[in-house]
Amino acid sequence: MPVPSLMAQQIRKHRHLAGWSQRELSRRCGIARSALAALECGCKHEFTVGSLLKVANALGVSVDALVRPDAPEPVGVEG
Repeated sequence: MPVPSLMAQQIRKHRHLAGWSQRELSRRCGIARSALAALECGCKHEFTVGSLLKVANALGVSVDALVRPDAPEPVGVEG
């Protein structure tokens, strides 16, 4: 049975926190739902940097939050 990667687990976690289905995340980031589903279930382990950026932007999180969940969130710039 395929095992989801840490990145896939983080995408699923943040998608659930947003209250979105895979279809909704797919719509918001412009990536096929089937590709998101394959990634989340562990059937697909590779994702392009561009796709990862789209997912992170749609979820409102940093790429680090998806690939290194133990990394601290960046501090916003005040101005």
